[in-house]
Parts: sequence; structure tokens; C-alpha cells
Amino acid sequence: MIHKRYERHLSMMSISINGSGYSQIEPDRVDLLRFPAVSDIPWTWATLYPGDCIFIPGGYLHQVRSYGRSISQTVLWTPTKFFHDDDCTERNFSYTPLSEVDLLWTYLRGQKVIEMGYMNPELLRNNILTMAQEVGGRLTLEDFLEIYLQEIETNDPKEKSGATVKKVWKMMTHYSKKDYLDKEDIHQMPYELLKDLARSLDPPHDGY
Repeated sequence: MIHKRYERHLSMMSISINGSGYSQIEPDRVDLLRFPAVSDIPWTWATLYPGDCIFIPGGYLHQVRSYGRSISQTVLWTPTKFFHDDDCTERNFSYTPLSEVDLLWTYLRGQKVIEMGYMNPELLRNNILTMAQEVGGRLTLEDFLEIYLQEIETNDPKEKSGATVKKVWKMMTHYSKKDYLDKEDIHQMPYELLKDLARSLDPPHDGY
């Protein structure tokens, strides 16, 4: 695991609007001639045995290797700007099994390849809210297109043309029934819509 402060040394491919990203460096055979700064980056590792779990802080770069057949589960916790911990020290928390937790992204039975690109829907909502705030609380297609193209890093002609952004905008305004989005519209977007938007903006991709 590597702290996110060292991203600039790790040849990251990322789309800053959604937080998804991966390094182009081959972790099993790091080319120090191309990436000499990697040798000075502090990192940590752990070995998990049956029944073990590990917490990886948000934003940390990490790579996982399994030896032999294994089954593992990853749970990504959604950060939110609306959480208040004022009463945490005084409350009595009851046990909640994972079977009762609302999981936004799940994998199909028997799926062998876990692709990258499962964007955090709540992070996407927060980013769209930030866009609206930047333009006075009322987001139009022109605003959305301009801000998005400033944020992303891509050489894809389709992305640069705004085709994906216009598709996503159509999905959002179909829900809001208006040609603009305000704070209330964005707050009320259901998770299924946000997941569809996430899939369009950041399709699954293989990374190291």
C-alpha cells in the first residue's frame, strides 16, 4: 500500500471527476529506469490468512496478490459530507451483519475478472453538487460540459467531443424533467441513476 501523496511519482491514469485511477507501472517488474522515483517511495505490505481482514484508508494505492485458490471480499465504504459524529461516544451500536448492508456494487456469480471502473455513486453526486455550486446553484449542459472537459485527462476523441457528457446529461435531465439541475435535483437522484451515470462516465477497465 502506498499513500496517495505519492501519486505524482507513479504514472497514474485517472479521471479526477470521479476519483477512479490506476498506475501504469507493472508492480511485479518495476522499471526503475523509467520511474526512478519509485525507489524512494515508502510502502507497506501485509499477508492475510483465512479469516483475516484489512482496512485500507481511502485514496491509498494498493495491489493484491493471491497464492493458489482463494475467495475474498472487498467492501468499499462511501464517504459522505453529511455525516456527523457528535453522538458517537454516547450511543450504543448494535451489530449489523453485512447481509443487511446496502451494497451498491456487487459482482456476478462466477465472474472471474474484477474490472476497475466501479465509481463511487455518492462521490459522483458530490462532484455534480460541486459543479452546480461553482455556477451559482443552477447547472446547465454548457456548464456541465465545460467543467467536465477541464477535469478529465483523456486523448479519446469521443470524450473530447463531449459525446459521453451529453449522453449523461440527457439521462439526468430525463429524471429531473428540466433542462437544468439544481441542488435539490442532485440530492434526490436515486442510486440506480447514479450507477448508470457512473457506468457511462467511467466504463470498467483493466488495470494492474
